[in-house]
Formats: sequence, structure tokens, C-alpha cells
Amino acid sequence: MIDDTNYADCLALYNFDHVDKIKGKESIVPHKCHFKLCTSCGTKEAKLRAAHISSIALDAKHRHIVFTIPKHLRGYFIKDRSLLNLLFIGDRNTLACVFNDAKYRKIKKKKIYLKKSKCPYSYKNDRNKIVFGSVLTLHTFGRDLKWNPHIHRLVCEEALDTKKIKWRTFISCEKLRKTWMYQILDLLSKQELESFNYLKQRFYKELVNGFYVYAKKKEKDNDDNNVDDCVNYITRYTSRPPMAENCIKYEDDKKMIRWWYNRHEDEKYIEVYESVENF
Repeated sequence: MIDDTNYADCLALYNFDHVDKIKGKESIVPHKCHFKLCTSCGTKEAKLRAAHISSIALDAKHRHIVFTIPKHLRGYFIKDRSLLNLLFIGDRNTLACVFNDAKYRKIKKKKIYLKKSKCPYSYKNDRNKIVFGSVLTLHTFGRDLKWNPHIHRLVCEEALDTKKIKWRTFISCEKLRKTWMYQILDLLSKQELESFNYLKQRFYKELVNGFYVYAKKKEKDNDDNNVDDCVNYITRYTSRPPMAENCIKYEDDKKMIRWWYNRHEDEKYIEVYESVENF
């Protein structure tokens, strides 16, 4: 017999095809599914991933930042999935500008001019740049299960000034939003997208505060488990299935499936009814 306590929820529990004979005894070896949405395999992989990230993270305060784009831009990304790479570039450039812009403004005041680089990554080739550490992942759907590509990034709040060998701590939420909008619109403007120039002008006119960026600072300043908490949340959130089982119910009398979620903007409770075929 096999002890299946560790495999109770695995989708491939009874998919056995390998038998070993050890010291005259037969042992059955199960083949796990290794599917990330499996409640057994996926949970284990998420814990291992979180432990690895925590082990390489600096012993400093970290912040969980979410970069989003307006729904009017999402259509471009679903038509051409290669554009999703621009979210990673824009996200990285946004943080590079937040950490480095103040320093380089002082350099320009001293009339020290820097050579422009053709590299799409801001400040990458500058010797005196401020270096920051982070981990990021892409999420392509929201709580309502609609197409909503956005970036989750775990950022160390302390960055290293390579010229003075000094740690700097500065993350401006206001600058994050405006810089994120500028970076994404600038990258997309080089792609020759249909009707994009009109949207670009509209965004700059209406969204004076920039695109929405979630960058809430942790309330507890002296939290030793700050890194572990952020890592565990991100790995659990990005590894989860699109919908939890406890949020789905089949209404036998209506022959409909009911599922629900809390809207992200205001946490309002939303119920959705769908037929079995559409679901």
C-alpha cells in the first residue's frame, strides 16, 4: 500500500505505472500531475518558489507594487501578445526613473551632459546609476475573469548608489503613476497601432495623475517578516487558479452556475449567473 496523505488532492493520484521492488517488497510510485492549478502540486510549487525568492532577497523593507493599464489599451495586447513584453520594459524603466531622475537632474544642473543610448532600458549603461532589486510577474486577468494584463512587482525599498556606495530609500507614488503612463505610451507609440495617437492625447488630457499604480506602503515599519509576507502573497496570488472552488455554486433549480467576487475598486460584492455552456 502507499501512503497517499501527501497526494490526496492531486489530479494524478491514481495514475500509477511504475513499480519498484526493494528488498523483496513492492512499492507503488505515483506520478503527480505537476499542474500549477492542482491544489496539491500547485501549492507545493508555490511554497518552493516563495522560499527560493525569500532566500535571495535582501534583508530590507520591500514593497508590493501593481502596475495596471486602462481598459482602452487592453485590446492592443490581446490582438498582439508580443506587446506584453513592453509591460516588462515599461515597468522596469519606471522604477529606474523613480530612483535615478532626481540624481541626474543635479548632474544636468552642473552642465554635465550624458550621451543618449539606443538601449530601450533607461539608465542601463550609465556607470553612476542607482541600482535597485526586484522580482516581477505578469498577470493577465482580474477578479471578474476579464482580460486585464498587469504587472506584480516586489521591490526592495533600498537602492544602491554605485558612485557613492550609499543606500537610498525613495519611492514616490505620484511619480510612479505619471512615469508609468509616459513609459507605456512612449513604447506603444513606436508600434504603429491603429487609432493610438488619439488615445494617447486623450490619456494625457484626462489622466493627469497617470495610470493607476498600487504601491501601498506597509503600515508596520518594524516588520521583520516584511519580505516573507510580500513574497508569499505574490506567489500565492499569481499561482492560484482563475477562480476559487468556494466561489462557484451550481443552482440546480435554475440550471445555472453562480459565482461571485469582490470588485477591486471598491470591494463591492458582485454575483454572476452563467449557463453551463458559457461557463
